[in-house]
Amino acid sequence: MSEPKTDNQWHSEQARAERKARLNSLKDKNGGKKPLRTGNPLFKVILAVVLVVAILVTGGWFALNSGLPQQTLAAMTVNGKDIKVAELNYYFYMTASNYGIDMTDPATAEATLSMPSTVEGFDTYKDMLIDSAAQMVQENVILADEAQKAGLTLDDSDQQKITDFYETLQQQADASKMTMTNFMAQYFGKGATTESLRPAFERLLLAQKFAAQKQQSFEFSDAELKAYYDEHRDEYDKVTYRAFTFAPDVAEDASDADKEKAAAAAKAKADAMATLVTDEASFKAQAIANAAQDQKDAYTNKDASLMADTRYYSISSLPQSAWLFDEARKAGDMTVVEETGTAGSTVLYFISRSIDDQPRVDVRHILIMADETTATEEEIAAAKAKADDILAQYKAGAQTEEAFAELAKANSEDGNAADGGIYTNIYPGQMVDTFNDWIFDPARKPGDTGVVQTNYGFHVMYFVRPSGVEWEINVRSVLADEAYRAYLADLKTAYPYELNDLGLRFVP
Repeated sequence: MSEPKTDNQWHSEQARAERKARLNSLKDKNGGKKPLRTGNPLFKVILAVVLVVAILVTGGWFALNSGLPQQTLAAMTVNGKDIKVAELNYYFYMTASNYGIDMTDPATAEATLSMPSTVEGFDTYKDMLIDSAAQMVQENVILADEAQKAGLTLDDSDQQKITDFYETLQQQADASKMTMTNFMAQYFGKGATTESLRPAFERLLLAQKFAAQKQQSFEFSDAELKAYYDEHRDEYDKVTYRAFTFAPDVAEDASDADKEKAAAAAKAKADAMATLVTDEASFKAQAIANAAQDQKDAYTNKDASLMADTRYYSISSLPQSAWLFDEARKAGDMTVVEETGTAGSTVLYFISRSIDDQPRVDVRHILIMADETTATEEEIAAAKAKADDILAQYKAGAQTEEAFAELAKANSEDGNAADGGIYTNIYPGQMVDTFNDWIFDPARKPGDTGVVQTNYGFHVMYFVRPSGVEWEINVRSVLADEAYRAYLADLKTAYPYELNDLGLRFVP
């Protein structure tokens, strides 16, 4: 016996019967379809509307998938200036990437973006990222406009940066076996093309160029620098001291009681060592005597107990940092510090505290590559000849820093060629030995030139200037950043932005 029919089954059969009747009514007496009669004006209007809708639906689907809305609709306005969805999407994708959201995996990304935000004021992570991206765009519009007011423009080297970026993207697209359009859409959003994003990149480069110039324009007196330093000494000073740690002898699976006993034994050893230390020499001797057999060489020949020129940030997480950077600390002070957990106890001997006055310099160079380990003798000789020729060109010309920078742009094979081969605020030991020795020669003076060989090749050198000492440069950088942020905050009130609801529908 069959199950009774449900209401849905009855309705389905009734619908099929009605559809069959309609189809039969369209057939002529021979079983073929009746010809459509188009004489009725109303019918013609209906047919035209149906065709138009069909075209719009098909064309709309194509437009949506081709990125046309992202290229034409405004996602926001900044002080009356329309910003296309494609530009906002670029910053949205970059911000999402910074938060670890992979936009190339749409399903996972959508699930993450729709999650409730943990940041007050935003319902979802998507809302938060849109706001962050919009602020980036706002800042770039502000700075680019201010750059134009100041007469600042992009030069050929700036445009070349965009070209180089596109070439890199093309190589990545080729490696992924994707068209450039599809590759850019995947990583920057639909509508992202070399044409649609070029204005955005030009705006970005101009903004960055102006920002760097503006930050360098702030000046501070020696008194202002010193006042800031005095208030934040721990951030700029360095200390030299000796340290030796007694680790507790305890198994990993030891009980808490055994761990406490081992920690107490380590503390007793540290206290005993401290009673025998009277100066640096005796500290070093005690460190050697107490070192494990496999560590004695390090303490004997490498002076492993000496911690020279230590900055606060490098030990801020350690319990001894407060003691070492105490204002009352003086040479010869000693203490025993119990480390956290089962790390043991450390004997500390304070030697000195000093302001970080390490010199910094600015230098330009032109690199002619000839790797010492792989280049042939002929290639090395050719690189040396080219470097000598470039230096001769410089000496035969205006012999200015600007002239050297132009030669660097045209000839250097280093990554900073577009910036005229400039390296700023270089500290001792930052560069390879021969490069370092040349720029920190005590006799070095502004305008000096020469050719230096390193394992990378030959460097045509131009010494720009001593740029100051470590603490002054760092303090000046902090103050300049604070001044720049205050300047930017004031400008933002004059450059309000407004989001466009229609455009935002095309932001992921």
